[in-house]
Amino acid sequence: MWIKLEDGRLTTTLYRKETDRNSFLLASSSHPSALKNGLPKSQFYRLRRICHSVEEFKENAIDMKQRFLARGYPIKSIEEAYNIALSTPRPHLLKKSDKFKDPPLFVSRRGPNLHNRELLTKQASTRNLRSQNGNRLRPPRTKLQTMGDRAFSSVAPRLWNSLPDHLRRRLLERVQVHGITMTSEVEWRL
Repeated sequence: MWIKLEDGRLTTTLYRKETDRNSFLLASSSHPSALKNGLPKSQFYRLRRICHSVEEFKENAIDMKQRFLARGYPIKSIEEAYNIALSTPRPHLLKKSDKFKDPPLFVSRRGPNLHNRELLTKQASTRNLRSQNGNRLRPPRTKLQTMGDRAFSSVAPRLWNSLPDHLRRRLLERVQVHGITMTSEVEWRL
């Protein structure tokens, strides 16, 4: 980003080094099509956020279009992404997104038919300890240190227990674990 002072106001525009190369992903690469289709749109959005005026955006977009064409992207998807970014107001793009306001603590690719109560169990103590109400999870015993310690059922409790107590309490208020809600009393509900 290049920040300039014009008429007593700070303005921003895109800055590219002279040695910068066209390193956009090739359209012919083996990456997922959703990634390749979304790349022009995300780059034009980035350009729209950086450029303070529509004129600056249009000027820099010409170069960006040429760079996408050189990497083999279809002109239709480039123009479509350009028009979407052009029609989106810059203040809207600069707003902080609520998308990751309450991200999930654990994400599992396993199906909902797993016995999640067995995967994550509350740590219980027979003694009356200060840490007893620390909302800790019990990692399972594993036979193989190389494979067993990398499993979700082993890594997730260790990661959870490594968080500070105040953070665990705060997260427990809204944690979602793959269709199971963990309440503040650390009870599992299906």
